[in-house]
Amino acid sequence: SSLKQISLPSSISEIENYVFNECSSLEQILIPSSVTKIGRYSFANCYSLKQISIPPSVVEIGDESFRECSLLNEISFPSSVTKIGSGVFYNCLSLTNFSIPSSVTSIKK
Repeated sequence: SSLKQISLPSSISEIENYVFNECSSLEQILIPSSVTKIGRYSFANCYSLKQISIPPSVVEIGDESFRECSLLNEISFPSSVTKIGSGVFYNCLSLTNFSIPSSVTSIKK
């Protein structure tokens, strides 16, 4: 609960399901360009996370991956993203700026 910042190594290809779930103090994470998938609930309940930049290598964002990130106000999707899971931004009350690229072929309910 006291983790505030994460810098992942470039050897990571996937952010697994639930890996940072409930890191309530997490404010910043640097996702390397080697990551192709962000798993389910991977950043859920990270209440202090304000913005995240997804690298152009990511093609899939799992279900509810940013659920309850209540301070998240900005996210940018690269044109490489083709799948967005369900409830990705559930209860992200501060989110005011994002766009979905035309490369997205699937968004779950």
